[in-house]
Amino acid sequence: MGNWNKDRAKKRIDDKIAELPLNDIKIREYVRETDLTSLPSTVAYLIDGVHMYADILNLDDMLHVTDTEGETCHKRTLRFLNLQYRAAHRVIGRVEAILVDFHNQRLHSVFAKPYGDEGKRVHRAIATGQLVIDVLSSTGEDADHPAAEVRIGIDTGKALAVNNGRRGHREPLFLGQPANHAAKRAAGGDATGIYLTNRARKVIGLATTADEDGTPLTAAEIAISQQAARLDITAQQIIDEWEMISKTTPCSSSDNLRLIGHFEKGGFGSSGVEVKRPACGAASGGLR
Repeated sequence: MGNWNKDRAKKRIDDKIAELPLNDIKIREYVRETDLTSLPSTVAYLIDGVHMYADILNLDDMLHVTDTEGETCHKRTLRFLNLQYRAAHRVIGRVEAILVDFHNQRLHSVFAKPYGDEGKRVHRAIATGQLVIDVLSSTGEDADHPAAEVRIGIDTGKALAVNNGRRGHREPLFLGQPANHAAKRAAGGDATGIYLTNRARKVIGLATTADEDGTPLTAAEIAISQQAARLDITAQQIIDEWEMISKTTPCSSSDNLRLIGHFEKGGFGSSGVEVKRPACGAASGGLR
């Protein structure tokens, strides 16, 4: 145990807690259209919603192309990743979900609508997850830049939204079971598909499973959710709009993506890539 001392550690923890402005911290119920992008550091919102994580499984394969190729290949990889982000970002904007973040290869979004109907929210998340899969399946260019292989994780329930970051880099951070378990389902294996927790399965009347990470939704189950959600956008519409805007407002890769030289675990993740939100086309609705 080295020089670790239980009493000393406890005192340090107690001292840190004593420094916190606990009397100033407020937990509020989330109300419609609450802006979560610039929360005060002393306020948390309790949100009843469905959390969806979309993980690009083959990102490392795309990045490793740059290990032996030259500058042109490096630029193409950055551009390709930027296009994948813009496509996913546009999907979330069109289905009225809350875009939490897109760090490394993983997208996190929350469905607070329709209010008061957990079952419809789960269906909407499933339909959106399939929409993300369908759109990103069309982003491939060649053997070195294949279409994204996507794994979706979904859970439902209440979580706290708090401020994460400071100054001009604030974004919400969700604390609670649905955020954690949705992330675990997305990271639960190498197989593509949509994976629900048993809690989310029960909400929409599906049988529970002993292996949440190994039981993707069937095509028939996804079709039922698509019918229930009735999204007013199709994968082809997203692709057409995305391709048009990509041609008219191309983004400089240096503004949106940063490739870290050494692929290390930790930091920005094992992929070594941090994806920034596109800064171009700010007036174009869901895609910025």
